[in-house]
Amino acid sequence: MNETQQQRLSANIHLLGNVLGETIIEQEGHAIFELEEQIRALSKRWRTGDPEAGAAIKALMPGLIDDLPRALAVLKAFTTYFQLVNLAEDEQRVEILRDRALEAQTTGVPMRETLAESVAKLRDEGLSEAEVQHILDELFIVPVLTAHPTETKRQTILAKMATLSDTLEHITTPGLLPSEERELMEQLREDIVLLWQSDETRDRPPTVLDEVRTGLYFFEVTIFHLIPKIYEELERVLAEVFPGAEFRIPPFLRYGSWIGGDRDGNPFVTLAVTEETLRTMKETVLKQYNLAVDDLYQHLIPAVTRVEISDELRESIAADLKLVPENEVEVLERFRMEPYRQKLIMMFRRLRATRAENERPWDDRARNSRAYRHVDEFMRPAHHRTQPVGEQRRTAGARPPGRADPAGRGLWLSPGHARHAPAFGAPTRSRGRNFRQLQYLCRLSGAGRA
Repeated sequence: MNETQQQRLSANIHLLGNVLGETIIEQEGHAIFELEEQIRALSKRWRTGDPEAGAAIKALMPGLIDDLPRALAVLKAFTTYFQLVNLAEDEQRVEILRDRALEAQTTGVPMRETLAESVAKLRDEGLSEAEVQHILDELFIVPVLTAHPTETKRQTILAKMATLSDTLEHITTPGLLPSEERELMEQLREDIVLLWQSDETRDRPPTVLDEVRTGLYFFEVTIFHLIPKIYEELERVLAEVFPGAEFRIPPFLRYGSWIGGDRDGNPFVTLAVTEETLRTMKETVLKQYNLAVDDLYQHLIPAVTRVEISDELRESIAADLKLVPENEVEVLERFRMEPYRQKLIMMFRRLRATRAENERPWDDRARNSRAYRHVDEFMRPAHHRTQPVGEQRRTAGARPPGRADPAGRGLWLSPGHARHAPAFGAPTRSRGRNFRQLQYLCRLSGAGRA
């Protein structure tokens, strides 16, 4: 970290710390703020080797132990402070990576530990295009999410920290108007006050489904948006390093999860819990597809008066129209001159029908004729029908909804990894039957499908 970057980090920590200090005074009073500052100053001295500071901290402890509300307020102050410091450090890491990326793109020298550097090394080592393609064909990466009961931070707090991160990034943007800076500072103060007024952890032990939802939070806010960028960067880098070559990039990156399916020592992971886990995962990915289709609906506005459309699209629209109830025909008729939007409306509603069907337990499910029966019904049309015929330039941002899931996860979010420990559960005969049932549930759900 250079001096400029260190100064930027220090400025952000001071900014967040000052707002937190104001919040503590406002919410708890000067006495708590002064006590927290006293302990913080003594702690810094103790770390530098001052034994008297350590003794002074120990002398304060009996008074805190006897006054629980005051002790909780001090603990909350330090907990919130370190959360904000971690946030500032995370922002700094992003800025450092951006600085390195800018330098790499300016100089033309690939940044270390990136796809650009890796592909360039393959070329420099003399690999042919065919050999690189073979590596791509054999490439298979499966990060697996696991449950961590010690990670008790609520999604509410994770979301609030993400909001604070966005606000901090905007505040540090050069060229803000004074009115914009005031507005952002007010938002920062409000969010830190709300963070102070909230409980960081639940008032009960997390359930298996709490762990599932926490894992899905990271899928929704990060992984879904990151995966397409990885594939697009690889496509770009291969084109730059091997100009003129055509590579086929398979879906080499998959995500797995043990959460909700790991029965090794966890008696709370029952068959019913695993089923609900898989249905929750499916709902998550279907919701993301609904959002992607809606984005495309807003974006793809070509009309038949201006572009040609393929016979495949015409046939697909005709097939979907057969599934449309009478009361929706009039709405779709309004878009007869905009076939891409018409198709996307029907895709959106078929996804909604699939989600509605997914809400029911597997052994009590009424089939909906509009619901997608298989991933190919959705993915294959999405890949081939969202690009107007005859365009010489790819429409910016008009990637098919399936690109939100280039790893081919289909209508299921991730393969379910089930483990079963013989030391826990029913007698051997019953254990075998239950394990076969669990395998059946995984097959039925499509979990683990390549």
